[in-house]
Amino acid sequence: MLSARSDSLLSVLARRAALVLAGSGLMVLSAQIAVPASVTWGVPVTLQTLAIPVLVALLGRELGTLAVLTYLAEGIIGWPVFAGHSGGLVTMLGPSGGFLIGFPIAAYAIGTFYHDGYARVYFRRLIAIAVGTAAVFVAGALWLAVGFTHDLGGALAVGVLPFLAGDAAKCVIAAAVPARAFR
Repeated sequence: MLSARSDSLLSVLARRAALVLAGSGLMVLSAQIAVPASVTWGVPVTLQTLAIPVLVALLGRELGTLAVLTYLAEGIIGWPVFAGHSGGLVTMLGPSGGFLIGFPIAAYAIGTFYHDGYARVYFRRLIAIAVGTAAVFVAGALWLAVGFTHDLGGALAVGVLPFLAGDAAKCVIAAAVPARAFR
């Protein structure tokens, strides 16, 4: 027979697992809303960099990051969760791989800033989200430079510049979401 305490623990774990899976689902949906940005590399503009700070605001640093990691694990094992309903290790190792690797880094960074008091005021949330988005760009550009262009300038030209305006707008929108997990 389960004690009330273990029953309570199980319900808390089940709730957290459901939140992580729902967060991963949001990442899947946000990946499918895509507009081609780079004809050369096929890396699209998606709503994922908008979804990440929203997840962190609603779920907190740990669960938000776990949701993003769960999404990546689903993609790596072959589920068609990445942009264009793609999945598998080949996609993860392709031109988008660095950006994908940057997603959990961004979630954790945004969550850390929020935890340190940046969650309370719009402008500070905007800073936290911009730093997280920059982490995605850095990881993506380095990945492109090392594995594909062999030139950081070229990687920035195809992997960062076409995305800057859209991601700036996504940062502004995401910062408007109150960080409920940090109240």
